[in-house]
Amino acid sequence: TCSKWLCGETMPPAQSIDMVEEAQKLELAAAVRRFQALGVKHKSGQGWGEWIEAQSGNSSNRKQVIRDPARQTLETLNLFLSGLQNVEEGVDVVGDLLRASDRRQKALKHLRSALASEQGELPARLLRLVELTRAHKDFGPSFCGLGIGPGCNGWAKAPKASKAEVSVSSVESLLLAVDCEMVETTTEKNELARVCASNAAGEVVMDRLVKPEGTLIDLRTSITGIKPGELESLEYSRDDAVEELRALMSPLTVLVGHTLHKDLETLHFEAPLVVDISLLYGIESAPKKRPALAHLVECILGRTDFRGEDGTAVHDCADDVRVTMELFLHRLKKKEFPDILHVAPPPSLEKDEKACTLYIHRLPDRDGIFAAISSMFCSLPNGLPSELKALNMVHARDNPRKLQGATALFSSRKHAEDAFLALKSEAVETDSQKRAQKLVSLRLSDKCIVFICVRPVLPGIGKACLSDQTSERTVPETTHAAQTASKKNGNAGGEGAGVASDSAANSGTSPAGNRGTKRKGKGWPGWRRAMDEILGDSGGCMPWKKLCTSLVARRREQAGGRPGEAEEG
Repeated sequence: TCSKWLCGETMPPAQSIDMVEEAQKLELAAAVRRFQALGVKHKSGQGWGEWIEAQSGNSSNRKQVIRDPARQTLETLNLFLSGLQNVEEGVDVVGDLLRASDRRQKALKHLRSALASEQGELPARLLRLVELTRAHKDFGPSFCGLGIGPGCNGWAKAPKASKAEVSVSSVESLLLAVDCEMVETTTEKNELARVCASNAAGEVVMDRLVKPEGTLIDLRTSITGIKPGELESLEYSRDDAVEELRALMSPLTVLVGHTLHKDLETLHFEAPLVVDISLLYGIESAPKKRPALAHLVECILGRTDFRGEDGTAVHDCADDVRVTMELFLHRLKKKEFPDILHVAPPPSLEKDEKACTLYIHRLPDRDGIFAAISSMFCSLPNGLPSELKALNMVHARDNPRKLQGATALFSSRKHAEDAFLALKSEAVETDSQKRAQKLVSLRLSDKCIVFICVRPVLPGIGKACLSDQTSERTVPETTHAAQTASKKNGNAGGEGAGVASDSAANSGTSPAGNRGTKRKGKGWPGWRRAMDEILGDSGGCMPWKKLCTSLVARRREQAGGRPGEAEEG
């Protein structure tokens, strides 16, 4: 019913108007994020951020400007999208966005109706995976707005559903996996050069090289495997490829892909029923990252040679589309059926610079901060200072004078992890991406003490400091005095000892040892920052009781689920 309201076919009941407007707002907000990522500007010459600052009339204080499109009014989103640059006269961007949303809703309704008489769990699972793809936070910015806006005229659409009953022989018969290879031309940075499609039986039912419309700039042979001279003599165009693909589809066909929006964009093709395995699988401890196809093949299908022994072999489009279907069928038929099926993070290579880097943030913009950070790393034990290769200050992109953080690059992942574990800290917690993070005190040249945060750039590094026995494993070669003090703290600290035991272990002293009394936990030094983040996520204010509950939940999560630590401080 909601889809009909979006297109104005029927009038919604008065009590449901808010629901319709919220659905419209979410659709338009997702499209704004997509256009923002593509660099599409308003006809005033301003991008979304600049435009919303100008509309708010508060450009002098940028911190108070709400830039999240989802927190704007429907009227504001309409105003921005209606005035996009380079849109041909007569094109209704907002109307096109809502009609595309309506087509997705109708197609899902038609699929649900066709599968209603099917037996077993697979029909319901397929519908659920389509819904989970749409519900993922990255679906909107990736798929909403495809084929709409500047330069998007002439996109083809999937076959339309008819009112006649459509028989379904099996769930597998509705699936079609698609993968494309792209080259760079004078007209497009990613223009179609090869397209493959596979059915659920693993048969490649389409494999075509496609002649690009623009003049070739880069074949990307090391990735695509396409060699010079293979495309020039072709007469098979993108339009031909789309027509052949449409001939393989029915109104109920569900397209399967990995980062499928990129394939649809290079095809200039709109499909209302899609499942994207990059949104259905996830990486442990890295909620913002999508798993690479090769990593999923290794973790799920057990193939370690998918991209060659060194992981740099050229892409075989036909092989890619087959394994994409295999991965989806694994997800469809696996007994456990979570919203996102997580796999282990890929091992960071020693040569990977990110794996060798620590990030220092929440730095005060004060004189001597660089010298203080340098002194902090130079005081590390076990020869670690000699493994520090570079220490760089990071400044804000929009304001080069504003200090944002610093990076410390070590000679290897192991040395970066050892350095992180060796840092004396006031508290240990996890950030929003589940990366281990330490609150470290820093003494400046004027004897003032400030608190900064240090964490590895990649997740999974330095996790040893999050365990109960942090102090015993912080540095591989800790002194005997430090280890002895660490064990005393672990026995005497009570429920709050885990927060501060890291600092005590590295200093080789026990805060409570000299007094001969039971050591009291230091509480939660990071509570102010946690409160700022929670308030920021909720728009700046929330009821006191709800805030307290959120703070306790955040602390309990960071403390590994120990209720005593959650209420401490």
